Amino acid sequence: MLELRKCPKCGEVYDPPTQMCTVDGTPLTAVRTLVGKVLDDRYRLDRWIGAGAMGTVYSATHLRINRRCAIKVLNPNLPGSALRRFEQEAIAACQVDHPNAVQVTDSGVTPERLAYLVMEFVEGRLLRELIPPGGMDYRRVVGLVTQICDVIEIAPPPELRLAASVSVTAFSDIAVPVVANDPAIRVPLPADVIVSPPVNRVLSVA
Repeated sequence: MLELRKCPKCGEVYDPPTQMCTVDGTPLTAVRTLVGKVLDDRYRLDRWIGAGAMGTVYSATHLRINRRCAIKVLNPNLPGSALRRFEQEAIAACQVDHPNAVQVTDSGVTPERLAYLVMEFVEGRLLRELIPPGGMDYRRVVGLVTQICDVIEIAPPPELRLAASVSVTAFSDIAVPVVANDPAIRVPLPADVIVSPPVNRVLSVA
């Protein structure tokens, strides 16, 4: 993990975004962080946004032009095959030009062997936050998935489409896996609506 927080009182360690110790309520201190680090003399990592299996995403600033961006840093503990996949993702995502796609503007590997992907910063909300307790109406689900499919349709050749789908739209990297794998998210469908296998594959594409 690139980020780690620790309770100075009891010694318990936590991953972000936890800020208070669940044992004694003491504010946590960062014992491992990339926040404040500058990548390749250009990108300053300003704030932790989120983390997944492959890497951690930060809000960052392009220092030369004073522009806000988002940067995904690959977990350095992953095997070499992960770096190759990460590089494929960068190449594929740069070829996607669509209003619903997050634009990828740069990538690189620092002298410390930190691989990163630079994207436009997009304000928004997680899909989980938009879903009411009873589940999201199926018509809205279809609308969201249709937008994702519109981007995947124009993605690069088939061998790169999976990599591209990881970075397209605000839904794909976080929300689509949640919809596919989290049983707590219920999508109530009327009796006359049939969910076919292709739809299931679309939901699990990322």
